Amino acid sequence: MSHPDGGPAFSRPWSIAHDGGTKRWWREAQDGMTLRQWYAGMALQGLLTRDEAMKQSEASVAACCYRYADEMLAVGELR
Repeated sequence: MSHPDGGPAFSRPWSIAHDGGTKRWWREAQDGMTLRQWYAGMALQGLLTRDEAMKQSEASVAACCYRYADEMLAVGELR
């Protein structure tokens, strides 16, 4: 993988956008969140179901989620 953050998780190479007020339309790329952010969010969902996580600070839980995400990316690199 060439991206340390895993690259885009749910990218759309092109989407059609509209400005709402006029009849102008254009195409734009949308990268969305990174794979690392998505993995961290999934870890957060799991951790918040545990009572132990609710006793920790938000910063501590967030750091833990990103450690899990980084490990998922590292393991994925090995395959």
